Amino acid sequence: MKHTNKVVVITGAAKGIGKVAAQEFAGQGAKVAFCDIDAQAGQETLSELKSAGCQAFFQQVDITNMEEMKSFADATARELGGIDILICNAGAAIKGTFSEISLEDWNKCININLTGAFIACKAAVPHMLKRGHGEIVIISSASALTGTGAGAAYAASKAGLNGFTRAIARDLTPQGIIVNAIAPRTIMTPLMKGIFSQEELDEKTRQIPLGRIGEPEDVAHWISWLASEESDFMCGEVVMIDGGRTYLS
Repeated sequence: MKHTNKVVVITGAAKGIGKVAAQEFAGQGAKVAFCDIDAQAGQETLSELKSAGCQAFFQQVDITNMEEMKSFADATARELGGIDILICNAGAAIKGTFSEISLEDWNKCININLTGAFIACKAAVPHMLKRGHGEIVIISSASALTGTGAGAAYAASKAGLNGFTRAIARDLTPQGIIVNAIAPRTIMTPLMKGIFSQEELDEKTRQIPLGRIGEPEDVAHWISWLASEESDFMCGEVVMIDGGRTYLS
């Protein structure tokens, strides 16, 4: 299996893409540590992973809080023996046009999506450096290119993640840590269902050449591959997973 005995940290993994990625890594033999702001959903996912035979660890964390994230990373290293892989998945979308969105909502979206990834990396990377290697996969979005999706704050935060991916790849690759990003678009997650009506989802489906909205599994397979040794000649890349919608529709 690709990730036998690797220790994987996933932020925002109680639901959606993060949860499916946790299941994917567990099925590949990894030990999985994850955090989320939703304690109840986190405990449910933890129980599911353990029932499937995975050595797993969960902690409720506010991804915008450096001390909480550092505490989680340190606890993961104690519980599971270190950190090999980090998946920066935690995110939020606040729907609204430029005229509608408030400064408060702008700051919230930027803090969770962009600053949250910075905080997660700051907490996890020291543990990777102790091992002399590591893999980081950051979940961006095709909205970084199109400016569409939930709105200006979301698109800006994801565009920031693309630049952040390339910047830290330059810094960390010489130290043995490989960094890449994935840019999904139109994936059926609780977040997607929460901000778009069925009519809007139907219209998005019509724009996808492959004829369907993506599933979290479509993204999780790529996350697993990018975090494996099979992709070790890729670095600083942003891989789009969108069913062809962005460039072919």
